[in-house]
Amino acid sequence: MRKIGRWVVLAAAILGCLYIWHFSMADGERSAITSGKALAFLNQILSDWGISFQFAHITVRKIGHFIGYFILGSWVSLTLWLFEFTHYRIISLPLCFLVACADESIQKFFPGRVASFRDVLLDSAGAACGILLFSCTVWALSALFAGRRKKIEK
Repeated sequence: MRKIGRWVVLAAAILGCLYIWHFSMADGERSAITSGKALAFLNQILSDWGISFQFAHITVRKIGHFIGYFILGSWVSLTLWLFEFTHYRIISLPLCFLVACADESIQKFFPGRVASFRDVLLDSAGAACGILLFSCTVWALSALFAGRRKKIEK
């Protein structure tokens, strides 16, 4: 199962990169419309909960960057871990950084979009948090199951 699972996870990580790059290929107007829909959705939720706070357009865009790369960082870490890369934590962040660089480079070629190194850093921070969460989860589960094995052996 693990051998099949790792290929599925690899495919999901690649599809995640393609999904991110797909959004980068939108022109400025289409990107603003997409962000506007997310903005309206989030602000409606806050309003429904009786919270008077309103998200700004730029905040929603940056949160989207962070969350997208958080997920990508987790998937890349999982993929490398399943392929038994010993240093998956060290390899994951540079891979996500390269995806972010490609993401911003793609945007240069579409009207109304600009490439921003600050976005690359934000994307990398999201990926680093995803990698950290995945690593902590692996560590915690390893410790949990190691403790259970010791109890069973006694």
